[in-house]
Amino acid sequence: MEKRRLSLFGTFFFKFGLPALWISVLGSFALPMFRSDAAMAFFFFLAGFIVTIFIFWRIVSFKKVYIDGTHLIISNYIKTIRVQLSQIYSVSENFFFGPKLVWIFFKSPTVFGTKIKFTPIISLKDIFCQFTSHSVVEELRTLAQKNSTDTNS
Repeated sequence: MEKRRLSLFGTFFFKFGLPALWISVLGSFALPMFRSDAAMAFFFFLAGFIVTIFIFWRIVSFKKVYIDGTHLIISNYIKTIRVQLSQIYSVSENFFFGPKLVWIFFKSPTVFGTKIKFTPIISLKDIFCQFTSHSVVEELRTLAQKNSTDTNS
């Protein structure tokens, strides 16, 4: 099996570009408000701060994920690790609130902890079948189970 990307090609933009863009836009609107209406500026800044925390909580921890034979290759753009598919404990996803997220939980801790999350590559099937499991989730579950039984045999 050749190396194949599982995570969205826009992961870098989501992880680094979007937060920078958001903070720039927030700052460019908030600073002029402080000069004219301090109460409105405070409300705007507070709302913006809450959204900023949400953005960081939601997307900054995204990982770039590839599959290569019996391993996952996981990167946060600073460090890259390889994890055997047999180390996958479970795979889950969300169906609501923005692009689908996939969580991979591991049997033992990795450099990135016991779970990672990523946004999978989107296919037409995944767009039109929004409330069904993403094809990557099913694939990872199957491969994890297969590799787990192969290592136990």
